[in-house]
Amino acid sequence: MEKVIYIEASPRKTRSHSIKAANEYLQELKTSHPGISIKKIDL
Repeated sequence: MEKVIYIEASPRKTRSHSIKAANEYLQELKTSHPGISIKKIDL
């Protein structure tokens, strides 16, 4: 099983362009690797 840890630390939250881009990337990653485990840590 593949594992990814995603650490989110932007104070802008819903207004952050980098968070939007990261979420799109993670969604594509889930689609292309169905067995992947993604853990999100919000600082």
